[in-house]
Amino acid sequence: PTVGVDPVSRRELWEILTHQVRDKRTTLLVSTAYMDEASRFDRVVILYNGHVLGEGKPEELIEEARGHVFHVAVPDWSPRKLEPYLARVPGIQDAVGEEDGVRIVAEGMSPPPLPEELGSPRTDPVPPRFEDAFMRRLAHGGPGGIRKISSSPRDLGWQDKKTGLPDGAREESIVIRDLTRYFGSFCAVDHLTFSVRRGEIFGLLGANGAGKTTTFRMLSGLLLPSSGELRIDGQDVLGSYVARIRGRLGYMSQKFSLYSQLTVRQNLTFFTSAYRMGGRRQKDRIAEIEEFFELVP
Repeated sequence: PTVGVDPVSRRELWEILTHQVRDKRTTLLVSTAYMDEASRFDRVVILYNGHVLGEGKPEELIEEARGHVFHVAVPDWSPRKLEPYLARVPGIQDAVGEEDGVRIVAEGMSPPPLPEELGSPRTDPVPPRFEDAFMRRLAHGGPGGIRKISSSPRDLGWQDKKTGLPDGAREESIVIRDLTRYFGSFCAVDHLTFSVRRGEIFGLLGANGAGKTTTFRMLSGLLLPSSGELRIDGQDVLGSYVARIRGRLGYMSQKFSLYSQLTVRQNLTFFTSAYRMGGRRQKDRIAEIEEFFELVP
């Protein structure tokens, strides 16, 4: 299994595995959720909901999607806005945002008619990938498959929470300048500078040991920086009462950071209490989460 391995470690892992197969003639059985890894295999079995959707050589499965994959670009439409819109169009089996447009998998050998409000979109055929073949198999509704792939924000229970203000009008909620943290002589975070505007989704991307967790710990007041400036909603984290700052932050641990000896409800109660949420407000919020994630028996 390779799930949960960061990109740099994945590359190193595959160098080791490739060496084992090529030089030592080792038979390798890999379980993975990464489609790019699956395309490396000599033979693959596609599983979904306990059923086999397909079996064979990756290149043969990929060939099934040839002629069904297109790149769609619409002037003045960002990929983030266009992707969920195209996902609702009949005849489109999958839609994935890319840097300069949206990659779609069409049911037929040509793109389906697109809504007039998109104007004159540019649609170009592109070579298929293993992921495209998987989504076609999934959409065909075979054993374990589904007829309609839910991809829109409404279907996923997610809505864009942006303020709707132009970028220049949204104030900066988080400001970090030359943030540095040493552990002895080791520099975990080296003069990091960035800012996050209100209503913006901002991501820190990096391999294990890149400094992501250390940065978040400094943001939440759990760890003091060695030097630099850190302000949240205009307040200096270093000069303010830490609990006051922490109360304005929402933090969600990954699964391995939760307490396995506690139930889901107990974990929710613990984390909401850590943010000084109690009484009716705490009960209502936990009930909302239970309903949203379908946790109620």
